Amino acid sequence: MKRRDFIRFVGGAGATALFSGYFARGLGAEDRLARKLITEVRPYLAAKARREFLVLPPQATRNIRMWFSTKTFRVKTFVDEICSVSYRERLRAFRTREDRENALIVSFLSTVMTPEEIRSYVYSLADDLGHELDLAWEECCKSIGKAWDVHLREYPPSFTVDEFVERVERLVHKIFLDAVRDAGVATLIWTPSQLAGGIGRSALLVLPESSIRVWEAPFGRFRSSNSLAIPTFIFLALEHVIQYIAGLLYDPRPSLQRVISSRVSTIGNKIASEFQSLLRQQLRGLHDWQERALDKAAREYAGLAVK
Repeated sequence: MKRRDFIRFVGGAGATALFSGYFARGLGAEDRLARKLITEVRPYLAAKARREFLVLPPQATRNIRMWFSTKTFRVKTFVDEICSVSYRERLRAFRTREDRENALIVSFLSTVMTPEEIRSYVYSLADDLGHELDLAWEECCKSIGKAWDVHLREYPPSFTVDEFVERVERLVHKIFLDAVRDAGVATLIWTPSQLAGGIGRSALLVLPESSIRVWEAPFGRFRSSNSLAIPTFIFLALEHVIQYIAGLLYDPRPSLQRVISSRVSTIGNKIASEFQSLLRQQLRGLHDWQERALDKAAREYAGLAVK
């Protein structure tokens, strides 16, 4: 190889090595900064999660019990109806246990609490609990923003807590909506505009739902095209009680109404228990979305700072 060619070759290789080293150092600095920012996040998220798991499920339980207690005056109407001789005869005419239980649930939903009342209450509950979740998230983000400012103030572009809070809110909503679409779970009727508010309320509005078929006399059958939709946590609570009641209706003893009334009065506790389990699951999902949003934000800010 000629001396000139050798110099040209070495020079090119050296330039490539120099550029690669610079690029690697840049990536290393960016990664280190991102890790610092992510490390700052953990104590704030952990404290917020502990409080929410400790406070919100018991609060929701009290709320649900109070709500169901306002419906107890309707229980007598339901019990009188299903204990009548004519109703029990119609119930025996159904061919399967599932159809009999389905008919009892429809009767309950037409007298004690309607699907429309349930939906209205769920929105109200999501407003109350979601408001607390959203306030806690906002305060958490502001605290994290102040901690990040210490690391980012020396880098361009200038970092502001307000811009950070807005960025993270956009990120967490995108992660949330992607998760809802990917899950493909049947949920309460909602629109994108209803989920455009705080992330806490939005997360609580996405609930699995169950459909109850309604008997149509002209057709002499249940039709899936004619159904009532209620949140699954309420359906599960009703199902346990209705199965017990369906068995009792074959035993027309004098104390039948008193026994059924006593069992129906436990539905509020069962609804609260089912919702507690669901709420804990929703909180775990919410905390995961928030952590992922902050992780992405950390990497975005680190990428902007270290160029």
